[in-house]
Amino acid sequence: MLVQLQPLSAADVDVIQQSTKGQDKAEWKSQQLGRITASIFKDANMRSATGNNSESLIDMIVGAKSTTSYLPAIKYGHRMESVAANNYMDVMRQRRHRQIKVEQCGLFGSNVEH
Repeated sequence: MLVQLQPLSAADVDVIQQSTKGQDKAEWKSQQLGRITASIFKDANMRSATGNNSESLIDMIVGAKSTTSYLPAIKYGHRMESVAANNYMDVMRQRRHRQIKVEQCGLFGSNVEH
């Protein structure tokens, strides 16, 4: 059974972005279900262009297939995210960007019906 997601309102987009700050949150994972996110967009786009709608991609979109969150590289990325943001700000300040500000953000959605 397929469930069609309703288009998001501008308010929905804001609520989702705020409630999903921190990628390891359950809300982040919940909001990804049924959506083509940046991490699987290339796969979805390539398969759509070739007409190869594989079950593994569909399983990933609907949450039936495990994500990559268990991979050491992904875990490392989560741990190092704040270090990378601080290093980025340091580099930008050295380049005379005095008002640089980096903020943690959540999942960005679109309120445009496609």
